[in-house]
Amino acid sequence: MVLDEARNSGVEDIDLMIDSLEDFKRREWDETDKWDFSKAAKIIFDPEGEVNKVFREKLKVPKDFWVMRIVVCANFLKWYCCPPREDWVFRRKRLGIPSTISEGWIDRGDLVAAHYCLNYGVDLMLKMLFALNREFLPVPKWRIHYSYGLKWLPEDYRKLLKKHYIQGDFQ
Repeated sequence: MVLDEARNSGVEDIDLMIDSLEDFKRREWDETDKWDFSKAAKIIFDPEGEVNKVFREKLKVPKDFWVMRIVVCANFLKWYCCPPREDWVFRRKRLGIPSTISEGWIDRGDLVAAHYCLNYGVDLMLKMLFALNREFLPVPKWRIHYSYGLKWLPEDYRKLLKKHYIQGDFQ
């Protein structure tokens, strides 16, 4: 009943927060807090603009924050799932060396570990997608769901994501 009313009214969720301004200013925000507060639609009472000022300060990130996140995630993604170049893969295979950590687990016969590495690769790609859109990360249980609403997504994003999660054999 409540969900139907929320859907009909266009209001998804209401969170009420009551805090002293001083406690609110002192509170450290982790990435989840930054995501939550960056999505806050409306501050009801802020006569001097103090709460908005705290929001601006706490949501500020260093100039290279998004670029560094993309670079770090891309580097890990390269090792776990996506080798940088085809000739690199060919050379490594010729020498009998796996080209990715995922392939290494396949060669060792541990397909569960290989799947884990590929799923970790999806999380790395999600982190990159949020960074490319200059968005903070929601908690893991919401990442895929909220990724659908990002302003920029790769072509056929949902289709490719769905294809990844179809259980199959590596052989």
